[in-house]
Amino acid sequence: MTEEKQKGVSADRKNSGKADVKKDGKIESLSAEIERDIMAGKLGPSGAPFWSTRMLAKKYGVSLVSAQRISVELRSRHLIRLEGKKFYLTYGMINVNMQGKRAARKKLIGIHIPNIESPYFTALARSAENVCRKNGYETILCSSGYHSEEEISALELFDRLGAAGVLSCPGRDAPLADFYRKFTLPTVFISNRIIGLENDCVSVDNHNAGEQVARFLIRQKYANFLYVSPEILRGGKDERLSGYVACLKAAGVEWSDLDVIYVEDKIDSFIENRIANAIMKKNYPVAVFCNNDLLALTVLRACHKWNFSVPDEVGIVGFDDLSIVSASMQALTTVHYSTQAIAEEAMKILLRRMAGGAYEGQVQRISSYLIRRNSTRLI
Repeated sequence: MTEEKQKGVSADRKNSGKADVKKDGKIESLSAEIERDIMAGKLGPSGAPFWSTRMLAKKYGVSLVSAQRISVELRSRHLIRLEGKKFYLTYGMINVNMQGKRAARKKLIGIHIPNIESPYFTALARSAENVCRKNGYETILCSSGYHSEEEISALELFDRLGAAGVLSCPGRDAPLADFYRKFTLPTVFISNRIIGLENDCVSVDNHNAGEQVARFLIRQKYANFLYVSPEILRGGKDERLSGYVACLKAAGVEWSDLDVIYVEDKIDSFIENRIANAIMKKNYPVAVFCNNDLLALTVLRACHKWNFSVPDEVGIVGFDDLSIVSASMQALTTVHYSTQAIAEEAMKILLRRMAGGAYEGQVQRISSYLIRRNSTRLI
């Protein structure tokens, strides 16, 4: 090849690269513009037909290839979906009877929990599976390990497998709110919810439970109070903590943010020492309310390690009433409620949603009660 031809080829490649960049920028710009119109409701309600590739190309004056790339981009953002040979809008809460497609869904319910290794979530998943089967549905269970990407993958899997609906204990990461807002399957949250979404939720009455614990510990004449929480709840809304603190403050107890001890999932001697140090800074007797039973067992181990007298010097209260707490080295006082009741109420709501009922955006709260064991004194 001559030097002149080589220069010509190089120039063509360079200009082609510029054209590709320009084209990609236009596709991205048009995709963003269409997304804004969809989310503003300008193109119709969720479930309404969306333009075909040919109509999209004609409307925006682009090639069929570019229009197809825009459609792919909108589908990746969960703004439209292909049902048969037609596209439909799928932002927000979709009409479950869209073109009769949902009626053909399988007798399958997807169940998502954040941590399969947790005894609590295992119990919740087991209850959900039992309730689904009682109603004639098979189940598929996925655990995300508290990773938003894994949770989104699980929900997409449920959709691909043809699940009729989903029972999910959602994570707290910001991307999940956007995904659930566009997710097309009827979904009911269990145990936890994402504030600001229309999805119904069934959960224990955490605020009231926190108040119950505080009133009980005050009656037992504990002088100072602590709360132990998973690190994942730092900066978030913890209704157990808010109920606990509200009741303590109403009784005239001084409370500081420093009275909350946040710990990572991995429990080790360093965390036990941190808890012990926090207890030692208080005047006895000290009451420690824990967000869950596993944390309460950690506090109990720390007390035995540092020779704190339980329950006279330190009183410990857990949450969830897992089977392991009554058989621990010192049976724990804890908050009991029924995961079966949560699953049953959630399934009732999901069945209504799958039949075409609208979301009400309500939180149905299951009652709880305190079980007093020998980790707290009784006066």
